[in-house]
Amino acid sequence: MSRTVNVAVAGATGAVGVEILACLERRRFPVGNLRLLASGPHYVIALSVGSSAGVKNGTTFSLWHDGALRADDVKHKYPHPAKRDSVAMPDDFLGHAMVFRTFDKVSYALVMDAIRPVKAGDLIKHPDATQ
Repeated sequence: MSRTVNVAVAGATGAVGVEILACLERRRFPVGNLRLLASGPHYVIALSVGSSAGVKNGTTFSLWHDGALRADDVKHKYPHPAKRDSVAMPDDFLGHAMVFRTFDKVSYALVMDAIRPVKAGDLIKHPDATQ
């Protein structure tokens, strides 16, 4: 019976991730489940703003994930009352993107740096935004 190992490769689309995958294959590493995690840089994303909103090629944006509402566990000792009171968490910074193609109502941008994957529904803000 051969034993397999579950493997996750962070940054699988980058140079190091590609080399790790090649090394696993070359050495015939006994991989059970393989999970590839992409961090986001060099992805192309579509933005729902375009030239009609003043966006031009070269415009940069910061990318953010909308802050969530969480139960207030600090104010309430027990979970039931905590669910009634919610606390708005701050938006989560994801990275930066630069627009390279603009149309009237849509633009395409290249994710330049990202610390987390960008998903549909994430927010765009001024590149120097702090929240």
